[in-house]
Amino acid sequence: MDNGGSPIDRYVIEKQDVGRGWTSAGEVNGDTTTIRVMKLIPGKEYQFRVRAVNKEGESEALETTGATLAKNPYDEPSAPGKPEIFDWDKDHVDLQWQEPVMRDINFA
Repeated sequence: MDNGGSPIDRYVIEKQDVGRGWTSAGEVNGDTTTIRVMKLIPGKEYQFRVRAVNKEGESEALETTGATLAKNPYDEPSAPGKPEIFDWDKDHVDLQWQEPVMRDINFA
């Protein structure tokens, strides 16, 4: 909200494996407002916080409002439903089945 009259030099990003302490997730220059956080453990929940830094000092941290589950956003689908014959003739058969259901992965 107030940079003290000096431009932002960099942002310091930290992550917290829920239930453990804060650790560095990286830094970016003051012109960048995105970062790719690497080395997250699948199935763990993380919180993040960011601090702005300029020649006046370091800001208070702004934290995410909730935990984020580290997981692949492209989970493989479940199996399709059992195929059923819905039409046939002497030289063909038409099959139908239920679409795969998107499933949630429970790591608990």
